[in-house]
This record gives sequence, C-alpha cells and structure tokens, in this order.
Amino acid sequence: NDLPDTPLNCANMPWPFDGKYSINQGPRNTTCTHHGSIAESADFGTPLGTPIKSITSGVVSEAVSSNEGYGNHVKVVATTDTGKTFTIIYGHFSSLKVSTGDKIGVGTVLGLSGNTGYSTGPHLHLGYIGIEYNSCPAGNHKINENCCDTASCNQP
Repeated sequence: NDLPDTPLNCANMPWPFDGKYSINQGPRNTTCTHHGSIAESADFGTPLGTPIKSITSGVVSEAVSSNEGYGNHVKVVATTDTGKTFTIIYGHFSSLKVSTGDKIGVGTVLGLSGNTGYSTGPHLHLGYIGIEYNSCPAGNHKINENCCDTASCNQP
C-alpha cells in the first residue's frame, strides 16, 4: 500500500462513518466514564457492525484484539497541516480490517463498530493523543467539553 502520508487539514476533517450518530460523551470529560482523567475523545453511538473509516492518512501503529480497555482497537499516527504529529485511537471494534504497520488513507475502513473492552454498549471511542480533540474535531464539529450524554453534548 503506497498511500502518501498527507498532512491533515483540520478544517476538512471527515466523520469516521457514513450517516449521523449521536455523541454520547465529549472531550475533557472528568465526570462520566473516564474515571477522573482528562480524555481528548468523543464517544459516538454507532450500531454494532457500522464500518469505521480513518479520518486521516497515516500509519497503523497498533491494531489489537483485546477484552480490556478500548477492546479491539486501532491506533493511527497522523500529522496535522501545521506539522504536529499525533495519534488517533479508534476503540471497541467488533472486528478489525487493518494490521499494525499498514499505511492507510482517509476513508480506509479500519474495522466494524462493536462493544468490546470496557464498554456499556456498541459505540465508537475516538480519542486523540498529542493534540486536543476540539483543535481538529471529526466532521469539523467541535463538541461541548465535559458533556456526558446526548442531551448535554451538542449534536451534529
């Protein structure tokens, strides 16, 4: 796979799925399920088996099957248009479609959404390491910080 490692234009960040799904938890949450730690992430209520796509080009640094934490998950190392390297975690897949070391492009199907690991129902956990979530949000949709449910999280 010879896809270029194209820097990400944060103003044009796509959604990691087709369609619209509820946002169940927003970034920087310290009161819901992240047990007091600040998380640069969002949880989307994707039904079981929803294809989850990469929102960036980059390299799969980890594609792991697990019953703990993020469950079956994929980590992608990407670069923003300002040259900042960061990692995106896609969590709780029912099945994985990529392997560690794969070069991927925007829109590559990484796996199917699921309910693996520490999860209370099928969803996509989309987390960032190295930048704040709202500095480069999926779908270019900034999410209310510290929201805990569909009512307090501003929906797309």
